[in-house]
Amino acid sequence: MILARPQSPEHPAVQAWRQVCSKWAEPNFIEPLQEVRNCVYRLGGVGPRGTAVIAKRSMARYARVEQAVYHDILPYLPISSLSFYGCVDEPETEYSWLFVEDAGGEEFAYSTEKHRILAARWLGQMHVSAARIPATSRLADRGPQHYLDHLRSTRESIQNDIGNTSLRFHDFKVLEAILSQVNLLESQWNHMEELCHRFPRTLIHGDFTRDHVRVRSGTWATNFVVFDWGKASYGIPALDIADTSGRGGTRSRVETELIDYWSVVRDSWSDLDLTAIKELADLGAVLRLVLGISWDSRDIERGCWPIEGLHSYQVKLAVALERLGFAR
Repeated sequence: MILARPQSPEHPAVQAWRQVCSKWAEPNFIEPLQEVRNCVYRLGGVGPRGTAVIAKRSMARYARVEQAVYHDILPYLPISSLSFYGCVDEPETEYSWLFVEDAGGEEFAYSTEKHRILAARWLGQMHVSAARIPATSRLADRGPQHYLDHLRSTRESIQNDIGNTSLRFHDFKVLEAILSQVNLLESQWNHMEELCHRFPRTLIHGDFTRDHVRVRSGTWATNFVVFDWGKASYGIPALDIADTSGRGGTRSRVETELIDYWSVVRDSWSDLDLTAIKELADLGAVLRLVLGISWDSRDIERGCWPIEGLHSYQVKLAVALERLGFAR
């Protein structure tokens, strides 16, 4: 649905844009892109040379992270990135409005080899170059303790409600299996910490999925751009590697993508061979699943039972733990 022009001056995204842009122009249209959780709109014709601008309303703490990445880090990296126009707090709320260039372009397709190569190489360049930017280390620290805290909160959430009489036998077995995995991982956490300390720390996107990237083809080159940096942090690049390499691909495809990534990072991280990069990806798969289970388990405390999602995570975590050498 696209909102007509007469309604636009009263739209909260337009009101916030007026505070960011001194040469304010009324948008040609307002297109809602997302109105669940974060609110995201496309404002037509208000950007440079009549381009569209993306207006995103999110919790201020996440908007501040995105602002830091767009303003203090990405402009200093030798990679393609979106133009950042500004951020403004929404009065008397915990929300802010963030404004960036409309990414446009094609949706990312894992089935397209060219797209996979672009993603792997862009990510490798981003990781090695962002590690040299002082502002990167000022982002939230996502070391091993962060994931251990999520692991323990998962156990607490499940243990508090596993005796619920409304649980079916299958549901109980899923939660029991997750608790077993949580206990296994915690018992091996010293080894997890040792693994994490083998790898360099840098900017990590934290939610590097096909929904947050675009491929833009121009006359002279094809560029890869990434947005939604609200979960960005400072840590080892395991999460980003796991997501790039593991989405619906065969093991051979995963390894091919990791070779593309390694071809970029090996000059800067000469102590990491291809075997180490594969281990980094396997480590990232475990850490990403720990976070996924933790987020879903929070719904239990709200009276929800996301058993299907938890079961999917539990099955994937069993595979990830085996690849990392942590299976019972």
